[in-house]
Amino acid sequence: MSSVKSTLTAVLVCVLHSATTVFAIESLQAKTEAGGITIDFSLQNAAEPNQPGLGLASITVKDSISGRAYRDIKPLSWIVAKRNLYDNGELSCEFKAKQLMSGNMSLRADIDLNTYRIVTLNHDQTVAFINPFVSLNNAKLESIVSLPGEGFDWTYSPKLQRIYVTLRNQNTIAVIDTVSRKLIQTIAFDTDDHPTRMLLDEERQILWVGLDGRAQIAAIDLTANQSETQTKIERIPVGAGLHILATSDDQQWLFAINPQADTVSVINAVTKKHLQEIKVPGTPLAATWSTLAQRLAVITANSNDLFLIDPSTGKITTRIQLEEAGQALTLFNNGRNALVTNSKSSTITLIDLAMGVVKATAQITTGPDQIVLSPGYAYVRGQGSNNVSVINLREAAQGRLNVAQVPMGRLAPNATSEDIGVAPMIVPVPEGNGVIVANAADGMLYRYTEGLMAPSGNFSNYRRKARAVMIMDSGLTERGAGEYVAPVKFSTSGTYEVIVKTLSPSITACLPIVVNVPDSKPEEHEYSVLAVLLDSSDSSDKTQRNFRIALRDARQQTIAGIADGVLLVFHRTTGWQTRITLHEHEAGVYEASAKLPHSGRYELLVSVPSLTLDFTSGRIGSLYIETEVETTQGLQHAQTD
Repeated sequence: MSSVKSTLTAVLVCVLHSATTVFAIESLQAKTEAGGITIDFSLQNAAEPNQPGLGLASITVKDSISGRAYRDIKPLSWIVAKRNLYDNGELSCEFKAKQLMSGNMSLRADIDLNTYRIVTLNHDQTVAFINPFVSLNNAKLESIVSLPGEGFDWTYSPKLQRIYVTLRNQNTIAVIDTVSRKLIQTIAFDTDDHPTRMLLDEERQILWVGLDGRAQIAAIDLTANQSETQTKIERIPVGAGLHILATSDDQQWLFAINPQADTVSVINAVTKKHLQEIKVPGTPLAATWSTLAQRLAVITANSNDLFLIDPSTGKITTRIQLEEAGQALTLFNNGRNALVTNSKSSTITLIDLAMGVVKATAQITTGPDQIVLSPGYAYVRGQGSNNVSVINLREAAQGRLNVAQVPMGRLAPNATSEDIGVAPMIVPVPEGNGVIVANAADGMLYRYTEGLMAPSGNFSNYRRKARAVMIMDSGLTERGAGEYVAPVKFSTSGTYEVIVKTLSPSITACLPIVVNVPDSKPEEHEYSVLAVLLDSSDSSDKTQRNFRIALRDARQQTIAGIADGVLLVFHRTTGWQTRITLHEHEAGVYEASAKLPHSGRYELLVSVPSLTLDFTSGRIGSLYIETEVETTQGLQHAQTD
């Protein structure tokens, strides 16, 4: 086995034969060389107010001799706290990476830089986080966050690791921390502001909000020092109506579409100044920016026209007549082509913006209201059908509409019309080869892989009716020159290990680091779970097992009065499983009983939603039964953070 040379810059601390790097206010860098390949890891402090431990991780893989960076290799990486699981010096770096790749629930990374979560905004005023990579179906629900009102629109900031949800009827915006999975703030607006649709400027960290109760939009600087009672909200005057927001691709211009006033407002997105009001006849309904034309494309509800607007002159430069008024609009092929749906006739129209002509029209799903694009296809949802229309964009760019109807569930969206909202119910997956479709009436999420005529899989929304769905991608993305980056957040101080694996070139490396999060003690976690097994030796049925579980906080104090604790027991070989509600036996100590039907090893996991403890974090050990009539040989305890 080739030797691995580790060179760490910044603050150096020697522990045994390993070098570690301390990350506090300053950045850190780490370098590992093996087999002629160099892996550079760096961590830059994000320096965001009130968010200690937030940073940007960067991984670069280079040839050690030439210095040539390896591009398009999609490295895998995990950051793991040095706890009992990885304190065993006999575990090789290769073994750790293999176990983390397997998706085994008994192993987890503190920060996983390869995965994403499906997040649903639900009718019951909750936000649910679902892990599609957990092998056990009933354990995919990781966290549930309750909202103080009904959510309408939402947006996600990967940089800040925050989800923002408009609570229109409460005149507030709810802010969710996606690391702790908690509601951390509500931003209050004036009475009758009715904040609804949002648009995020991720680079400048400006949140634009349409105030449907006024002829205004709002701008919130997310980098400012915010608090629940002191949030600076800048207001910009626009036309009246249910404001729809759009932006130019360079985010220099912001557009507010104002249906009631029949106008489009043009705002300088840098200075936040209102520039002009452009009259658009026929009730403007949707708009999007064309990169190729450098124009804003607008469709209206009461005229059969598509307009192209030049924001620099404030004039309509092109007017393309359609057969019918449109409802949903999207652009593709670098903004040369447009797709416009009509809900009354259930049709979609293909338009060449450069030529100013309609190229084709086709029948699609009933009552189309949303269009979402993946790199190769357009997906259209209809309110009156369970089918989603799938359109090949390559053929559409050549002037042909090839439409396939794919059933996504049993019921149509209008079966529960109260759940139809303004936010997308279809989202592309990060792999770029399909979408996730939320079906509120079914209470399900469907995974579609391109090329199929039916869903390739489904996920339960746990009896909740979704009003919107999003993908929260925590994976590495290539920023340039073979550099792969992702935002990270360390909740606690301590010793961590960065594990990196690439397939081509084939290399696996582990880099130890010491993270110092301000105002955080090493290895201090919010909740710990310990399990104690009671052997029912007096029972004639030796497969009946009783469990006692103590819930303790970071100070090792018991947590009493919990009513939503659940013990999950599953057999690793057969997949058999059972869930048992925990009942409090005494203060902070809970009981559950289960009959185990097979020989072999059982995994024991605990979930307590009220403590934001999910099954993945709540693994408490494993139980091995050699025969069905043999008494238990023991419970292997593992402290869970």
